[in-house]
Amino acid sequence: MKPLVVAVLAGAMLPGVVLAQQRHGHPPEHAQLHKDFYSKLARPDVPAGAAWAQKSCCSNRDCRPVQARFSSGAWEFLGADGWRRVPPRKLLDVQSPDTRAHACVSPGTREILCFVKPGFAF
Repeated sequence: MKPLVVAVLAGAMLPGVVLAQQRHGHPPEHAQLHKDFYSKLARPDVPAGAAWAQKSCCSNRDCRPVQARFSSGAWEFLGADGWRRVPPRKLLDVQSPDTRAHACVSPGTREILCFVKPGFAF
């Protein structure tokens, strides 16, 4: 009977885990990307002397891997409402950690904060 109780308790705790992930804004498989990559990205259009809260691309809910393409001389990525053109001032000159494109978009304003082009990882 004890294994059944443990299984029931583990299942009862799962909704809390899911809610915590939703509040945090990214699926668990992106946690390492946030820790090692997104959290260090700085907005290229904000002055270097600004506070980190203003410069940061990531607030743990706005960065993710995206499908991207280079079309008519500009980068675009597929967002929830279709393809979005990336303003050149939002392009970061950093290497993608996993060859995928990555976009950071403000959930409130939908402003593109930063974009990392797809490419080869080191």
